[in-house]
Amino acid sequence: MVFGVMGAHHQPQGQVQVLTHLMHHGLSPQQALDAPHWRVHEGFTITLESGLGDLSPALTERGHTLIDQDQPGLFGGSQVMLRTDTAYVAGSDPRKDDQAVGS
Repeated sequence: MVFGVMGAHHQPQGQVQVLTHLMHHGLSPQQALDAPHWRVHEGFTITLESGLGDLSPALTERGHTLIDQDQPGLFGGSQVMLRTDTAYVAGSDPRKDDQAVGS
């Protein structure tokens, strides 16, 4: 497998999230990239993408401050290509203007 995550400080967090979706949840590359992301900022402020359920009360109760998710480019973008026994399977992040194409 080869994959990459853009997004400055989000890179290591995004890499862990994509790998977790692929390896532990059995998602396809595209499903892993389509899944909602979270990001921890300095001071343990957190941004959640929609689709993660309402985690806000639990995080606030634990002392985290939540930041509005509507910030273009906050979660960067990712691409994944995975070789299976019979083919290559790819995915491209819907947060960016790109696509996975094969020939």
